[in-house]
Amino acid sequence: MAYTHIDCFSGPGGICTGLHAARFETKVAIEFIKSCVDTYSAIH
Repeated sequence: MAYTHIDCFSGPGGICTGLHAARFETKVAIEFIKSCVDTYSAIH
């Protein structure tokens, strides 16, 4: 069974990184701060 999640207030993506390691798939990541969006986009 595959698990998915939605990350609200995702910041640079630390939670997504951890959940990805636990085999979760991020369906949506929501962030408002431009610097965090840029970092998230570069990493993920």
